[in-house]
Order: sequence, then structure tokens, then C-alpha cells
Amino acid sequence: MMDPYHQPRNSEKGCFSFSCGCCSGGCLATVLLGSLSVLLFAYGYWVGMVDHPGEFAYVHVLRNDMSPTIQPGDWVLVDRDYYADEPIQRGDIVWLASSGESESESKQLLRVAGLPGESVTFSASGELLIDGNVFTRHPMLAERDFRKDKKVPDPVKLNENEYYLLGDNRDEARDCRSIGPVPVKNLRGMAISILFPPNRVARVDGKN
Repeated sequence: MMDPYHQPRNSEKGCFSFSCGCCSGGCLATVLLGSLSVLLFAYGYWVGMVDHPGEFAYVHVLRNDMSPTIQPGDWVLVDRDYYADEPIQRGDIVWLASSGESESESKQLLRVAGLPGESVTFSASGELLIDGNVFTRHPMLAERDFRKDKKVPDPVKLNENEYYLLGDNRDEARDCRSIGPVPVKNLRGMAISILFPPNRVARVDGKN
């Protein structure tokens, strides 16, 4: 059985890949982006944002789903191998590709809110409820109004291979409140850090 965290990656080789949607294989831009990936990795290691070997991707964020944590224009380092050895945890920021969407097309990052087997609902005031209990253990998921246009999202019971993802930008994010639960096969890795621009460099994986 194929490991759900190791999906086919076309003809990619090496430790780096990009998600920018601006070029196709074989063009000069591909070569330039490949060179830039090495520079970004070296820069990340130098500033202490890359602390282990692995297979990484660099996602150029265009959406504001995760504002203010991750802003449009940020380049985010994603560890595509992280979940081969570690479980997906609530609060993780994950890179996802929708069904039929390739990694090179995907630029969306969201935060894990609900885990397989859980029931995810919202209170009348928009608080996140996990199995009927108000969730209070993560600052970006607790004490926040997740209603859109003052409407409470429908409750969801997650299957054994599904996750419920939310954006930190609770008012505008396109997340599981509108697209429904996300299967594990669509999760491509965990966001580690913002590497560019320089004034935005920061870890986003909760580690110091």
C-alpha cells in the first residue's frame, strides 16, 4: 500500500521543489527557480530556520487564508517528509493540494483543527467545538469567532482519513467551512518557517 504522505511527484528529483505556478518544466525560469531553491535553503540554514535534512518544498503564498501568521507574498518552507515519522497534530500548518491539483499548482496553507474520528462543530457565537467541547488549547483556534457573515457552519463528523482545516484569517479564509473535510492524501507536508522576505522570517511550526 502506498504511504499516503508520499504521493507520486512526477519527475521531480533532489530535495527541493517549488510551488509558484509561473512556469513549466524545461524553461529558463525552471532553472532559475531551481538555483533560487538552493539559495533559500542555504539562507534558511544560516538564519536557523532549517535544522534537519529532508525533502522540502517552497510555497509562494498568494492567498490571505492564514493572515496574519502567513501573508500573501511570503515564501514558506514546507517539510514534505515530516509526517512520514510524526503524526499530524492539531495546530499544525499544512500544505494541501485539492483533488486534481498538482503540487506545482497548490499554494494553499491551512491550520489543522479537527482530527480523524472527531466531531467538529461551532457554538452559536462561533467558538470551535471538538466532540461537543469548546477548544481552548491553541491561541489561533481558541476564543475566536469562526462564523462567516454571522452564520454558524454545519457540524461535521470526520472519517478515519479526514482532517478539518481552518485559516487564521477567520473572516475570509477558504477552508473546511466551505470546502468540507480534507482527506489525508491531499496533505503534502508541514509548514516549517517563512524564509522570505527578510523582514518576515519566522518559524511557524511552533518550535523555537
